[in-house]
Amino acid sequence: MSSFYNIIQKILGQETNFLNNNDNFNFTNYICINNYNKNIISTYFYFYLLYSFSRYGSAKNKILLKFKELQTILENIFISSQQIEDILTIFSKAQRTYYAFSKLAHIYKFKKAKVVVNTDLNMDEISKTNKNVFTLYQNNSIYYFKVKDLINILNTNLSNSPDFFSDPLVTKNPYNNTILNNTDLYNIYFFIKNTSYVMPELIHGFFLSNFDLDLFNFKYETMIRQFSIKNYIYNSHHDKLFNDFKDMMNEYKKYTFKLKINPSFPKTKLINIMKPYLHLYFLSKYGISGTNENQEAEYSLIKKLQLFIKYNPHFGRMTINFKDNIITGKREQVVNFNDKHINYYKDQIYSVGPTNMSNMSNIPNIPNIANTRHFSSVTYGIGIMSLINSMNTYSNHQIDSNEQIETETEEAYDTDDSYEFDENS
Repeated sequence: MSSFYNIIQKILGQETNFLNNNDNFNFTNYICINNYNKNIISTYFYFYLLYSFSRYGSAKNKILLKFKELQTILENIFISSQQIEDILTIFSKAQRTYYAFSKLAHIYKFKKAKVVVNTDLNMDEISKTNKNVFTLYQNNSIYYFKVKDLINILNTNLSNSPDFFSDPLVTKNPYNNTILNNTDLYNIYFFIKNTSYVMPELIHGFFLSNFDLDLFNFKYETMIRQFSIKNYIYNSHHDKLFNDFKDMMNEYKKYTFKLKINPSFPKTKLINIMKPYLHLYFLSKYGISGTNENQEAEYSLIKKLQLFIKYNPHFGRMTINFKDNIITGKREQVVNFNDKHINYYKDQIYSVGPTNMSNMSNIPNIPNIANTRHFSSVTYGIGIMSLINSMNTYSNHQIDSNEQIETETEEAYDTDDSYEFDENS
């Protein structure tokens, strides 16, 4: 700030400079002897300099005081309109000169700075000529970032929500742990805006909050929580989500009791199919109470689960097929899992089986139960009519009446119990 004060004194034609030594006493005497009642504009400016410079605080606080003291002078009722215009003219000239020197110093430092990091977070080399590469100048060093890495870093910090309670964090340079100041954040925001990437809602909201974390958290708490929930569902490991899936099925077993999923059903495939339903479940459970999305989430979840089960009530069951290998002459056992499911994003109910007359031609031939070997309705707990109905579900599944047997194993899980799967499966 001393450079700015020196510029003002040069503009006012004053040769004596007391501010470099912070000599407030002699500075005050100089004002009273040489300026008071002689040059009213110089007098006001010198008092403005004295008050702002004598305050203690960081450079940022002194910058704020600079404008605050200027406003105090301009609001003085004893200053005429012409004097206000003269003061603003001098102040504007000082500002232009100060920023010109600041820009020149920045250009010089930038050219002399060394490139510290020229790889992305995956350690792949970055070309500075790439239009999607952002150059961060910090602490006399240069760091290259890909736009997608910057977006991920900002979104991760802004959406920080332990136990789904929004608590956004300040964003730091991951290479030196230095906080990004407002200048860096503004540069990053407008750089993203000028690329082909869509501006993330959280970053845009942070920009509209003037990069004030407290204000951002207050205004966008609902958005932060929704983002954190979605991020948890679609980025967490399937083993972690599997427990949440069991909780959801137990909580809504009134609607899911017909669904029996074999313990050997692949967890990864199961969770990938159920992620949209888990998303609704978490929105209804952890969303901001009273919001439309929170109130509608549970209704939508129940509706979607009903459509899911109605489309294929045998989802998750295991089928065992026996086929003769022509080459080896041996009978081989093939295990398959019923993973047919409705498109989550469509509300239409697709009729299957004989209830839809247009599908009658697709109904497979029913095997001769009497001649089928290895079949036991007692062992597998499945009756003739149940077997026929389950076969009608597979409209595109061709069955060899003599060689293929569909069974419901003893391990098939019933959601009426506790919906706990075999941990060793």
